[in-house]
Amino acid sequence: MSIRNIIVEQEEAGERIDIYLANKTGISRSQIQKIIEGGDVRVNDRSVNQNCRIKTNDIIVLNIVEKQDEGLIPENIPVDVLYKDESVVVVNKPAGMVVYPAAGPVRARS
Repeated sequence: MSIRNIIVEQEEAGERIDIYLANKTGISRSQIQKIIEGGDVRVNDRSVNQNCRIKTNDIIVLNIVEKQDEGLIPENIPVDVLYKDESVVVVNKPAGMVVYPAAGPVRARS
């Protein structure tokens, strides 16, 4: 569980809270919206909805539960490497093949 307290600066005022928190935290906007819907975002100690517009000196409390590492074990599956340099790798792989484990959604605490 992670709790973040954020104080809104004057230049940030007027923005929708879902957009603001997505930009501030790096969590996707859709995940922020789910956290808000779960009641885990409070502004000045009040629950809000995703349309809330923030104001200067608002105190935002964001309570998130981060998904735990599930101990995934990678498989050694050969794929065709078509091109590779220090910045890019181009591979030919079957559609739908997962190439890395994603963190998955950040769940709102119930």
